[in-house]
Amino acid sequence: MLVSHKKKASQTLSISLHETTPQNAKKIFSVSSSGIKEWAANGFESFGEWSKTEFYPSEDSDHVV
Repeated sequence: MLVSHKKKASQTLSISLHETTPQNAKKIFSVSSSGIKEWAANGFESFGEWSKTEFYPSEDSDHVV
């Protein structure tokens, strides 16, 4: 699960990846294969960009939430 929140003191955005302990695998999801590592990294970056628009909406009057 990707999670983001805005820190009140510094007004910065914090993003983290939360994972449960795997029941039928030796490694956690985000490091189980090179493809999954790449997906997690890209997802983290994409989610960060999306979160910025949610926490810091543009001044554009056409911006619809």
